[in-house]
Amino acid sequence: MGRHYAPGDPAAGKPRGRIIARVLLGIGLIAVLVAGVLAIVGGKVSQCDGSAHYTVMADPTLAPALRAQTALASDRCTTFAVTETPDTQTAGRLAGGGETPDLWLALPHPVRGRVGPARA
Repeated sequence: MGRHYAPGDPAAGKPRGRIIARVLLGIGLIAVLVAGVLAIVGGKVSQCDGSAHYTVMADPTLAPALRAQTALASDRCTTFAVTETPDTQTAGRLAGGGETPDLWLALPHPVRGRVGPARA
């Protein structure tokens, strides 16, 4: 028969194996948390071998959001510079030689009419 509780009987205690398993699980979770914090803090404190600077040419409708994201991604070792370039000038800048960007982001043509500032 299984365990039953009748009024007047002492309540059955938890099995020892479950208590030990919960304690070990708690210790494991704390160890993972400490390792994660050390990895995050260690990454921010560590020295970089050299700094990398990337230039990004973006469509004017994407540039504000891209600047916000690159500000979050930039640190002491990596920086980004975002320039707005309209479609009419993009091909000339990419093919013309001289100062070409490291990255280029543009909207696909079917999306162009649906993205951008609200029109009054």
